[in-house]
Amino acid sequence: HFIQALIYVGVHALIAVLSYLVLVGDIKRIELKPVAGQ
Repeated sequence: HFIQALIYVGVHALIAVLSYLVLVGDIKRIELKPVAGQ
């Protein structure tokens, strides 16, 4: 079951990275709006 555990952790790691990139992308967009307004 060691391989299954690695796959389980790997899948969650990819999901975490994708979610992080999406959240950071949204935050950057929100922070750039006031700067562009100035």
